[in-house]
Amino acid sequence: MAALTPTTTPDTPPVPDGRTTPVRLWLLIFFAVLFWSGWHPYDRYIWVLEAAPAIFGLLLIALTRRRFPLTPLVYWLILAHAIILMVGSKYTYARVPLFDWLKDVLELGRNHYDKVGHLVQGFVPALIAREILLRLSPLRRGGWLFFLVTTVCLAFSAFYELIEWWVAELSGTAATAFLGTQGYAWDTQSDMLLALIGAILGQLLLARCQDRQLGLEPPRQPATKTDGRTGPDAGVLIRRAGPDDWQAVVAIYNQAVEEQFCTADTEPASVESRRLWLETHLDRRYPILLAEADGRVLGWCSLSPWRPGRRALAGVAEVSYYLDRSARGRGLASRLLTEAMRQARNLEFHTLIAILMDVNQPSQRLLEKHGFEPWGQLPQVAVWPDGSRCGQLIYGRRLSPDS
Repeated sequence: MAALTPTTTPDTPPVPDGRTTPVRLWLLIFFAVLFWSGWHPYDRYIWVLEAAPAIFGLLLIALTRRRFPLTPLVYWLILAHAIILMVGSKYTYARVPLFDWLKDVLELGRNHYDKVGHLVQGFVPALIAREILLRLSPLRRGGWLFFLVTTVCLAFSAFYELIEWWVAELSGTAATAFLGTQGYAWDTQSDMLLALIGAILGQLLLARCQDRQLGLEPPRQPATKTDGRTGPDAGVLIRRAGPDDWQAVVAIYNQAVEEQFCTADTEPASVESRRLWLETHLDRRYPILLAEADGRVLGWCSLSPWRPGRRALAGVAEVSYYLDRSARGRGLASRLLTEAMRQARNLEFHTLIAILMDVNQPSQRLLEKHGFEPWGQLPQVAVWPDGSRCGQLIYGRRLSPDS
């Protein structure tokens, strides 16, 4: 039976709390390398100039992480890029010891560490730009997204070359060490070419991994496939929903709206009216799980933020589920709820909350079967257009690793 009504406001972004990316480990690595690079650098002024972008990136992450959390992949790539910048700041890009050794061994004409930096200057921003465009623009995966991400990275590389020129003009005698051209006449052009190559490689190599973390395609190992089952629900796949599934998610939700007493909405929804709520669930911490068979979505179950913005409640999620009329009575709601609870434990939620109408007895039985208990009641709070009323029940369940 379709049952639980999400109470999360759709325009509220998810609240990251450090469980998606190990924040302390990330910061430990960043500051360890930063302090190492700042301990007796080759040139203190050059260290400030070269390390400044890494420090600026850290500040930008600190300012945006709560309102616009990125995928773990992007955060680790940013850290790798910052390390490359900080290593270059310690020695200057023309004097990194490992690449001096490679220059001698391979009989190269220069130290090529700066070229690694410019390759990464395209590789990492490509994944950042791709994620932002996928989440904030109408663009979807495909040729236009690939092209625009590539051009953004190339433009960024060109602008960075301008910044280097301006800083070098103001730096006077430090200009040569800062630019690191090492006498190469085509240094600027080769830097931009490497950034272009990096942007293309980044998308080719890591786009699928980023898509999985964004929930845009099912994980490599679905939670359940057939589980050895026979009968009408054999072959049902439970997977994470992406934007391509939103129309089906909303269509099933609208069936509950039509039937009343399964949701407090009284008017059918559309993808556009639910877009912000749906986009909240692109965050890997708040999935929408689909039950699908033969390419058809039969139902879904979601984990949503509970009282978003209140950090003390970051370990609490609201669970909701709805089934297509044709899929009811087959045990799919139980399978979806079981998988949602499993994933909630893996995501380190400690409590699940469910809200339902007090007349929805099938949902009450289902929740109690899975260990939920009635924690509260809001009597006669829902008023329907025909004047009829009903209350809402609050069910809850504590999660433990072995529960």
